[in-house]
Amino acid sequence: MRTGRRNKAFFRVVLTDRRKPTDSGFIKVLGWYDPHTKKTSLEKEAILNCLNNGAVPTNSISRLFEKNDIKHKLVKFVKAKERAPKGKKEDGAPTPEGVGVPTENVGKKPKEEVKEVEEKEEK
Repeated sequence: MRTGRRNKAFFRVVLTDRRKPTDSGFIKVLGWYDPHTKKTSLEKEAILNCLNNGAVPTNSISRLFEKNDIKHKLVKFVKAKERAPKGKKEDGAPTPEGVGVPTENVGKKPKEEVKEVEEKEEK
């Protein structure tokens, strides 16, 4: 749960129902984390008790637990897949359909179809 003021974040580690937002309706405060000083204070016994009762930590909290030597079978940090860099695509890379198509010919029929339509109209 994020607390603190603007540009001075401070986080509380809370136990909450998965269906509720972290800012409201939490059950228990299990510790805190200050990202500016990298200090943490976690209640290990309470955390392990919650994990043994079926609480599942988020990916960020799992990483915080691993750094603070809280070991449990549910504490698993999964690294995110690397994203492709934003910007221009490489030559030869496939583009999504409709992207990069010139707009000058949109709504116009190809020349062969126009000739066929003109011939039918003449008959």
